[in-house]
Amino acid sequence: MPEGVRPPIQYYTQKLTLPPLVGWFGGAALGAKLALDNGTPNSGPFVVAIVGDGTFLFSVPASVYWISRRYKIPFLTIVINNEGWNAPLRSAKLVHPDGLSAHATHEELNISFKPSPDYAGIAVAAGGGEIWGGKAEKVEQLAGVLEEAVGVVKGGGSAVVEVVIV
Repeated sequence: MPEGVRPPIQYYTQKLTLPPLVGWFGGAALGAKLALDNGTPNSGPFVVAIVGDGTFLFSVPASVYWISRRYKIPFLTIVINNEGWNAPLRSAKLVHPDGLSAHATHEELNISFKPSPDYAGIAVAAGGGEIWGGKAEKVEQLAGVLEEAVGVVKGGGSAVVEVVIV
């Protein structure tokens, strides 16, 4: 671990053996932060949700970030932008590895998110401009964007960082 960073207390993730839980992260992050703070705002551990772009969109982000702002529940969201919802494609390939979908494009399967939404902008708008948003399109940008986002969350606000990986 880097100096000054302590290991997470708990790590929650969706396991492949669970039924699909697309969009569950927003409520889970808000609930985890509320529970960890135990009644004293922003006193508990730092909460970060690392999600794909599909999960972000299916989480009803307008509600998630409005609630975060309204009730002052700070957490960091990192959105991994791979320009598509890949879960249906992975499922189809597991069942039919040589089927039509195995060789189809994201556009042909209608799972493409091109052009990409402004993920951080969605959160900023939902939070009335009080949610911090940033984007890293190159590896060199990531450390600076994350540092700023972490500072915002430690200061009591929420932040969304989009990380483009395509």
